[in-house]
Amino acid sequence: SWFRRGLSEREDIQNRYVVLLSVAILFYCFLIWFIGFYIASFVFMIAVPFLIEDGHKHILYKIGYGAVFSGIFLLLVYCIFSYVLNVPVPHAQWG
Repeated sequence: SWFRRGLSEREDIQNRYVVLLSVAILFYCFLIWFIGFYIASFVFMIAVPFLIEDGHKHILYKIGYGAVFSGIFLLLVYCIFSYVLNVPVPHAQWG
């Protein structure tokens, strides 16, 4: 198409990642409102490695690494917001 003229293949792939991750972030914002911050963040942190597509890693590795990393990160966020700052995080609107 006319807007891709002059772009290298690498630039084209990078532009696709920017668009894909932008849409994912918008969907993440909706999920925060719908299911709450902690569950939405957990799902988002597991999904991002699949969006980036670094095909060198096995699917179970991506899921396991994402689950461990997001679990530790969200525990840290919970402790900081609940005990240090005494500020609530967004809760689900439906329940």
